[in-house]
Amino acid sequence: MMKGFQLCVTPGVESYLQSNVLNSDNLMILVQKSIKHGDASYFFAFKKNRHTTLVTDGDNQILDELWMVVPEQIWIIAEEYETERIYIVILPREY
Repeated sequence: MMKGFQLCVTPGVESYLQSNVLNSDNLMILVQKSIKHGDASYFFAFKKNRHTTLVTDGDNQILDELWMVVPEQIWIIAEEYETERIYIVILPREY
């Protein structure tokens, strides 16, 4: 049985989406990378690195690199429950 999926964004991330600083396609790429590396961690940081974005885990280990640029560091926290997965997208300053 497939689990449900919920994506939650904080007001800061929503503001970036509304002003097209971060578009929904790029947001989905971040979520897909979180899903891909879900066995390694439940916490992901997407860090601006000149012309790319580094994907790191909670221990600051580099998991991946994306050929896109984020406006600032973005965190995704993945929570898994019996019937659903929840991905919370947050800016560090909103923590």
